[in-house]
Amino acid sequence: MKQFPKLILILAFLASALSGMAQEDPPDGDETFTAVLLVIGSLFICAMIGAAIIGAMWAALMLFIFFGLVAVGGISVSVFYGLHKRSYKAGFKSFLLFLFGFSCLFIGGAGSYLIASFTELPVTASEALLIGMASGLTGGLLMALATYRLFGSLIGFMSKRLMNKSA
Repeated sequence: MKQFPKLILILAFLASALSGMAQEDPPDGDETFTAVLLVIGSLFICAMIGAAIIGAMWAALMLFIFFGLVAVGGISVSVFYGLHKRSYKAGFKSFLLFLFGFSCLFIGGAGSYLIASFTELPVTASEALLIGMASGLTGGLLMALATYRLFGSLIGFMSKRLMNKSA
């Protein structure tokens, strides 16, 4: 019984809206164009809000990775090693070796363990974990050396191009 007044109010609103629609002229092209602009504007605002959310999540992920490396000691060890060798290159190379080796160690171990648990391989779980960790560490170190060489050649190429443009 409490819903009856709400139902009457909704029906009265719908009846007034329908009767008002019957008395108006059809919209001309200008009102339709305004509605299209409103839709495009709202889509643009939604895209901006989505980009802000994605950017904030990306920044939070980068901070999480940075603080994780600080907690593990990867950044401080790389900085001290670079200071000890008196070379920025040595510190950057040790950071890449630590980052790729450490992360690929866990990724390789987890991947190998999951593959062994879902398939019928003739290895135990601990053997699969050790094999994955060893192959992940090897792959990570090789990837770190390749990335170091790639960054070195890329920085050399860019500095040569900048020197040629400025001269």
